Amino acid sequence: MIAGPSTLSALLNAVRVGFRSALIHRQAGEISKLLQKVRSEFEIYGKAVQTAYKRASSTVEAIQKLQTRQNVMGRALKGIDLLSADTPVDAAAMLMDLQTQDLPPEPEEQGVPSSE
Repeated sequence: MIAGPSTLSALLNAVRVGFRSALIHRQAGEISKLLQKVRSEFEIYGKAVQTAYKRASSTVEAIQKLQTRQNVMGRALKGIDLLSADTPVDAAAMLMDLQTQDLPPEPEEQGVPSSE
């Protein structure tokens, strides 16, 4: 093949553009694979965030229940401050206002009838 200076320059430029195009095409494929990996990892990350959110929510609920129990016990213990040494036991039980329905029933002893 015989080529003059301008034809040779155009031919070399066409070859350069062809190689450049092939390089861009190869890099686009690599970028596509990378984005697919990122997408799958992002889905896994989203699931982990959901799990952490559920655990944090259940922890908050547990703390709220503990706070409620603390408030109930605190109200019951406030009555103790009001008691004096000569206060009858029945009045003390009324002041403490215990909620006995939350307590489990006591098991009956075998052979001993209940007093009810």
